[in-house]
Parts: sequence; C-alpha cells; structure tokens
Amino acid sequence: MMMKPSEIFSKISSKGRSPYYYRSRWAGEGVHLLRNNPLDLVYSRYFMPEMDGLEVINIVQLEFPGIPILAISGGTAVLRSNTFLKAARQFGALDVLSKPITRKKLMSTISVLLKKS
Repeated sequence: MMMKPSEIFSKISSKGRSPYYYRSRWAGEGVHLLRNNPLDLVYSRYFMPEMDGLEVINIVQLEFPGIPILAISGGTAVLRSNTFLKAARQFGALDVLSKPITRKKLMSTISVLLKKS
C-alpha cells in the first residue's frame, strides 16, 4: 500500500505544533529545505537523484545532529535493502525500515522517534 506523506504526518503532531511536512523530489532539495526550515524528523530513501541516502544522513548528522533520522529502503536486484539499512545505522539513522512498510508500522516508528527528540 502506498501512503502519501500528508496521510502520515496529518496524524502525528510533534511538540504541540500543527503537523506539517516537506516533501522533496530530489535529495539536494531536501537538504535545502532542512537548512531553511525547522524540522523534527528526516526520513530518507537510499536511491535518489543527486546523492544517495547515506550522503543525506551524513549531512544531517554533521549540520543538524539533534534531528532523528529514519532510513527506508526496498533494495534492488543488485543491492539488498538490509545492506543500505545497516550502513544507514552506522552513519547515524536512529531507526530503519525495509519496504514494504505498513501504515501502522511507519506511524509507530515516526511517533517513537519524535518522542526521543
């Protein structure tokens, strides 16, 4: 089942603010959004245009060390998802999920990460 980010984040309110989300089409845009907007959580896939998920995690860790990171991957025929997810944890992701992901599991994971921050 595919979920729109608005469906996920509309049900999660962090730190008493109105819930909102930013969705980027490519990794560089996501990093730019992070640098210019207060965010409570970053989630990243591995395969993205411009840079991969490990590069994004590295940037977030260096520039915004307090923001929790959730790494998500479905893998490919060549790269299994657990390869990226293991590396993502080593780079600083607080949690990882392998696709397919249920709505309940994703929302539960995001809620736990937001409580930890």
